[in-house]
Amino acid sequence: MPSTFYSSKSPVLLTGAGFSKPFGGYLATEMWSIILSQPHIAESEPLRRLLLDDLNFERVYDKVLSSTDLQSTEKTDFTLALQNAYSELDEAIRSNFLNKRQCAQSLRHFLGRFAGTGRNRGFIFTLNQDLLVERLYSNQGGLLQIPALGHPDWFTGKFEEKTPPEIKMPEPRRIAFFRENFWEKGSGLQNFLYIKLHGSYAWKSANNSDAFVIGHEKSGSIAKEPLLQWYLQLFKEVLNLPNQILVVVGYGFMDRHINEIIADAAETGLKLYVISPLQPRELRQVLDPLHSAGHEAAHRGKEIWRMLRGYYCSSVDMMIPTNASVLPGLTQAFFKQTNLE
Repeated sequence: MPSTFYSSKSPVLLTGAGFSKPFGGYLATEMWSIILSQPHIAESEPLRRLLLDDLNFERVYDKVLSSTDLQSTEKTDFTLALQNAYSELDEAIRSNFLNKRQCAQSLRHFLGRFAGTGRNRGFIFTLNQDLLVERLYSNQGGLLQIPALGHPDWFTGKFEEKTPPEIKMPEPRRIAFFRENFWEKGSGLQNFLYIKLHGSYAWKSANNSDAFVIGHEKSGSIAKEPLLQWYLQLFKEVLNLPNQILVVVGYGFMDRHINEIIADAAETGLKLYVISPLQPRELRQVLDPLHSAGHEAAHRGKEIWRMLRGYYCSSVDMMIPTNASVLPGLTQAFFKQTNLE
């Protein structure tokens, strides 16, 4: 990266579905059950059978779209079921927030640690398409922005509508402006950014289709969206800065293109820290093929396992309880080890 006005703060954060879970979000297995229960699926024998034969709903999605045996109406039905599942996910997060407003304190306290100051820019990258952070994070703790996109209610504490507004993906010219001036002063981007690598629920492409990426062949879908293509390039650029620190929360290491970038960044000294409720041996079974014990091994998992500098068997809501005036010892150790004190 050339010498410009802004530089990247270290560490940076990457979140997956497990990050949202304590705040009302769903894991992949729960999304599978919601999709299966949709009327469009229950009334379709072929679609129901596909889901019963494979508990990975993203893999089923690939099979449905590429199938030459399914009718176009069945493909449409599966897409509708998927949209309904994401709508239910958003409502679950919103309801959890309204019933337990204090839960936002834990989230804000944790995320705020990654904010940049001055010319030091902080990054939160996420693989999630939910609206958890847009709903629960408040800019009172530091201005948080999504590059090239925006809505006046995001990150304000006012975003409590049942139905979120649809956001159109920006035109290529607007993306090019932010991409070319990203590290410069005056682009309108400040020093705390939230980057949704797989798009988002309620984002719409130019053709009015959903602008979120699922399935096992995510790289191809990302290549079709200039904004997501830039986001992925930015993720790679930031992780490859010398001696960068990456904190991962709730990511199961099952996306090949993300693992590729993380593993490659070992060459530039990337240090990896993971927060997960999984026991260490369970994570190792996912990452290391020699210890996979029948599980699907993560792409380049063995390399990623060997990058690990710290592991915290917990979740954000447990590490930062809302009723605690003093942070638990595990949390204090985590903040110290990752330079987030």
